[in-house]
Amino acid sequence: MGKFYKTILALFIFLSFIYPAVNADIDFDFAYDFQESEDVSQAESYENSVCVKILSVLENAGYGGCTADCDIDIDGEEIIINNVSVYVPDGYDIRDVEDCIYKELGIVAEVYKIGE
Repeated sequence: MGKFYKTILALFIFLSFIYPAVNADIDFDFAYDFQESEDVSQAESYENSVCVKILSVLENAGYGGCTADCDIDIDGEEIIINNVSVYVPDGYDIRDVEDCIYKELGIVAEVYKIGE
């Protein structure tokens, strides 16, 4: 008979802990925006892809040692290239590099000498 009372007592204690939680107004709606996080990671991926493509075109055209930086936003299904900056070493003509990028990719880039 002792085991029966211990079980009833344990059940009573268990219910006394659960009952306040059942009546509590707990909101499990987390305000984290997963879509925004996904858009940011997609934008970073597109930025990296555009930079790699620009550097590949420049390398094939004989402009080695360049670096590129892109700023891209995503608006729904549309990719918006806000800014492309390319940094070239001394010895390259800025206009020639701009023309090469525009002719090959159709992107108007801001080209700077490294160190400017």
